[in-house]
Amino acid sequence: MKYHILIYVLFIVAFSVMTLFIGCGGSVTPVLSEQQKATKTLAEGSSWGGLNKVEVMDVPTGVDPSGLSTLELVFGSSGDTEWEPTSFDATGADEFLSTSNSTWRWGSLGTEIIALENASSTELTGVNIAGQVVTITFEINLGGNNSRTLGLDGSYTVKLESNQ
Repeated sequence: MKYHILIYVLFIVAFSVMTLFIGCGGSVTPVLSEQQKATKTLAEGSSWGGLNKVEVMDVPTGVDPSGLSTLELVFGSSGDTEWEPTSFDATGADEFLSTSNSTWRWGSLGTEIIALENASSTELTGVNIAGQVVTITFEINLGGNNSRTLGLDGSYTVKLESNQ
């Protein structure tokens, strides 16, 4: 009988503490995955790059890097808690990276590859987010197209500052 009373008292105390916690507006903060954290950072960065916010790290031999100096990327996302990738837009350097109703998603389990749909490049690789700077690499490999991409085939690496 003593144990039944003890269990009953502990139950009442536990229920009271839980009710107090909930009544005080307590809430559980969702734990974000590595990809959700990265998506949140990219989406909250407003846009990345643009005039005076692009550092060209690597271009193919013979390519003038100044055409990338105004590259600006926008990573869209949905949800305030889920942080799922949605729209993707690239402006300011259309001869290097262009988009049209484009979307993005993580191309692997980590945050090193971003797969692109409806963009002139199919993926961004070597993605590295460090505070307010993101570093990306993309490939241009259009081969037979001798118009605006003549001589631009190859790998490009840029660092873009957040415009937040």
